[in-house]
Amino acid sequence: LARVLRTRERGGAPCREVRSLAAGKLAEVEARLTELVELRGELRSILAEWDSRLTGATEGARAGLLESLAGRAGRRGGKGPGGAPRVRASKRAERRKEDDEED
Repeated sequence: LARVLRTRERGGAPCREVRSLAAGKLAEVEARLTELVELRGELRSILAEWDSRLTGATEGARAGLLESLAGRAGRRGGKGPGGAPRVRASKRAERRKEDDEED
């Protein structure tokens, strides 16, 4: 933006550059929207699976919600929703242990 403003201050017409910058930003937004739509679908799927698990679980019993995510990592090439890397199994185990200690 500073470059565009300098060009303008010197009497230049940076209109094509401004348009190009805006087109680049639009491409970034479109890519992010695609990622977010994929993430939304993945989260909807996870929630539907979790609802099914919870329906079949007795009150107070574990339904294996977090464990169900481990199986999804393999189907997504080790990536989480939105393409983010999955947490390593050892870290998942540590977090489960911490969660158990809090209960």
